[in-house]
Amino acid sequence: MSQFLTDRQDLLHTKIWGSQAYDRLSSFSLIKKTTYKDPSKAREIGERLNLLKDPSHRDFGPRVKIPEYDFEVDGHEVIIHCEYIKGAYIYREWMPILREALLERENPWTFPHPNYLNFLIDTFTKDISTAPIYIIDLEDYVFMPSRTDRVSIWNEYMEEYDYPEHKVE
Repeated sequence: MSQFLTDRQDLLHTKIWGSQAYDRLSSFSLIKKTTYKDPSKAREIGERLNLLKDPSHRDFGPRVKIPEYDFEVDGHEVIIHCEYIKGAYIYREWMPILREALLERENPWTFPHPNYLNFLIDTFTKDISTAPIYIIDLEDYVFMPSRTDRVSIWNEYMEEYDYPEHKVE
C-alpha cells in the first residue's frame, strides 16, 4: 500500500459510534482505484484533483461539501483514498441546493453532472434540513465557464430524472 494512504488516516476515516450502548467506535474510509486506457487521462484527473484541494476551489456554499481525500496517479491509475460518508443518496428536494452550488457557481470549475448518485446527504446530522451534502464523484470536477453549457447539462439531468420543476429556462 502506498505511503500516501497512511499519512492522513485521522482525516480520511469517518469515526462512527456503533451499537445502542455506544460501546464501540468504527472507522471507515474508501479507496477508489480507476484505470484509464491513456495515462495522460490519469494525469489530467490528477491535476483536477490537485486543484480541488485548493480552498478557493472547495467552496460550494454552506451545504455542499467535498470529503477529505488524498490521491496518487501511478501510470494509468488514479487511486483516491477518501473519507467515508455515511449517508443517503439525495433526491429532488435537494436540487435547489445543488443548483445554487454547482450551476450558479461563479468559479468556472464545477461538478456539471447533478446525477443523484454523485451526492450523499449526511444522515448523522440530526436536522436533515441543515445536513451537509457531499460530492462523492470527485473525478467529475471540470473547467466549465459557459453558463449555457452548464444549463444544458443541468436540464438534461432534470429531464432524465423527471424533475421538470427544477429545469432552468
